[in-house]
Amino acid sequence: MSAFDSAYDFIWATVDDIDNIMRFIKNQWKSETILATSKDCFSFQYQNDKTINFILAINKKTGEIESISGFVQYSKDLLDIGPAVWLSKTKTEMPFLGVATMRKMLELTNCRFWGAPGANDDSTLILSKVFKKKVGTMKHFYMLSEHEDFKIAIVNNRPAAKNVPCHFTTEMNRVNHIGELEGRFDFEYDISRMPYKDKWFINNRYFKHPVYDYIIWTLGDEKHRYGGLMVAREVFYLDRKALKIIDYIGDLELLSGISPALKGLLSDEGYEYIDLYCTGIPDEILYRAGFVLRDEKDPNTIPNHFEPFVQNNIEIQYNTSHESAIFFRGDSDRDRPYIWKLK
Repeated sequence: MSAFDSAYDFIWATVDDIDNIMRFIKNQWKSETILATSKDCFSFQYQNDKTINFILAINKKTGEIESISGFVQYSKDLLDIGPAVWLSKTKTEMPFLGVATMRKMLELTNCRFWGAPGANDDSTLILSKVFKKKVGTMKHFYMLSEHEDFKIAIVNNRPAAKNVPCHFTTEMNRVNHIGELEGRFDFEYDISRMPYKDKWFINNRYFKHPVYDYIIWTLGDEKHRYGGLMVAREVFYLDRKALKIIDYIGDLELLSGISPALKGLLSDEGYEYIDLYCTGIPDEILYRAGFVLRDEKDPNTIPNHFEPFVQNNIEIQYNTSHESAIFFRGDSDRDRPYIWKLK
């Protein structure tokens, strides 16, 4: 038995622990975060039947929580997980309790893969040095409309898309519920991809979201009729709106042929821009799709925060246990609401 096991009980949380976890988050992190103020939001993000996806370190002497490691499961059978809230009490009996709690999370879940966007500077150092995880910054791609003036974005220079031709056009067809995908989309298309997102996850995370109205399309062409699913969400500021691509599941090559469809959305829906954050996708695929990369030389501002609205460029770090991982903005709990207002 380790020194940590002697001093702490490491348990997988249940619904009876929700109030204590939320109180811990409020006291040790942010009192105003929705995970500390909305039990409905917390339960939606982390509850799975009677269990809660948090590993807790309970001090055996005091009975109090001193460290928590939360995660989102990408599939019903817990094949892959996305670490989310990772906190320790400011003063504990033992240093590195947070590291021990995360190790217990990996042991108890017995997951194949763990990784997600959302690492901060402090956790990045620990994840890279202690857990030998790859860390980095997600790439931010965007496509501007033909607006002459912008209110959400700040456009100082309209960039030209790279001339990378695509020799096919991808069809995009909107779907409204999971039943429309039966027999049309292979949910086990690439179970070797990390993280793997199954039918259970897609349905609960996107189709059944109680607050956000996600827009979901099937992607296909003559050879791959329904080879991909693209998830997006509209965001609003003043009298303008933009479209954020939140997730993509399926054949990556199909993204190469969506330029005509996206340009049609920009025109028909009046979006200022369409953007996405990702890692693990070859740049050439997104250049063919008509996107440009926002890098350190880009003079434009493409906001990411809308609750509340912040007119700044935002960098999103990620961590991964496998170098071939593919992440989007919506992975783990990155796209959680800041205001819990039911539809």
